Amino acid sequence: MQEEKNKSDALKILSRISIFSGLDRPVVEKIYRLCTERCFPKNQTIFREGEKGNAMMIILSGKARVTQMINSKQEEALVVLKEGEAFGEMALLEKLPRSATVIAQTDLLLIEITRKDFLDFVDRNPKSGNRILFNIARILSARLRETDTKLKTFINLSQWI
Repeated sequence: MQEEKNKSDALKILSRISIFSGLDRPVVEKIYRLCTERCFPKNQTIFREGEKGNAMMIILSGKARVTQMINSKQEEALVVLKEGEAFGEMALLEKLPRSATVIAQTDLLLIEITRKDFLDFVDRNPKSGNRILFNIARILSARLRETDTKLKTFINLSQWI
């Protein structure tokens, strides 16, 4: 019974997140079947900055804290993610090290899709795959614009120091 509730909740969340926006319910169900459910207790590290990335995660319940090392000794919290938010999207596209550390802020239930399963899905479902890739591109573009704005603010402020 709990398994059916988790599946129902997961399908609702997958349908709402921006990466999968514009996809029909049967396509979202296909994607769900590629996912693995994972649980993390509070304060457990999900992955570390610099580790090889091979999957994206979507939070079904709980919160996760995203951090980066500022120098070799100081960790800076960037954001707290909650139910329905995804992280690790870049690992679906490239085999580069993780850009941040993610830690379970609370007990955490998430689903994970690996790069291999994602790329196989895109190959087998080109129309839906193109939609998802376009959505990822939009998300990453928005993040880049936000980073550009922050960088300009930082440069402007540093001129006064």
